[in-house]
Amino acid sequence: MINEKNVNLVIRDVKMSQLVLDEVLDIPTIKQYIDVIGPQTFLQSVTVFEEIVPQYLEALDQFLNDSDALSLCQQAHQLKGAAGSIGLKRLQLLAHDLQQNEHPEWTQLHAQWVQRLIKWGKHDILILKAYIREYHA
Repeated sequence: MINEKNVNLVIRDVKMSQLVLDEVLDIPTIKQYIDVIGPQTFLQSVTVFEEIVPQYLEALDQFLNDSDALSLCQQAHQLKGAAGSIGLKRLQLLAHDLQQNEHPEWTQLHAQWVQRLIKWGKHDILILKAYIREYHA
């Protein structure tokens, strides 16, 4: 089970592997926000996102099950903006691909992208929170 304690232990064990961070987080964006508003205020923004992301993900899953491509793309667009605003790069990039139903591989891959967003949503938020606490607290 993924939880904050487990993620913190993993991060400390691997000393925040740059490879993991580069894949999951937009470090320059995060650092800019923290420089401007401070780590605690930024962490509050992350907490707000963490509270609303289940609604985004449930809606994506429902639109996928309903074969509602237009609503799926619109919801992905909203998630892309929200994830990008707090530096969740992997989620932002996946949502970016998902919002573009004219993408050549969209028909084949959109269900997989939704499942990845659902799988990585909580995980990536926990990594972001651990990064803030470890390096900016």
